[in-house]
Amino acid sequence: MITEHNINNCLILAGGKREEFSGIAGNRCMLLIKGKSILEHVIERLVSFNIKNILVYSDNSNDEIRRHLTGTNITHT
Repeated sequence: MITEHNINNCLILAGGKREEFSGIAGNRCMLLIKGKSILEHVIERLVSFNIKNILVYSDNSNDEIRRHLTGTNITHT
């Protein structure tokens, strides 16, 4: 369990085109589930485990993720 360890850092691999998954252009992690993107759900869960440093990695052309993370303390590369 994450809470039993002192984990402060997390890398989220957010690559992959949505067209490969559902025939719709965009990134899979930005698909909405219950009004939030998959990426948001993952980040909220990590924050609930007190993970302080979150790095989201995706391809350089993914402005959708970059815009989504603007104004947060989450690093995108």
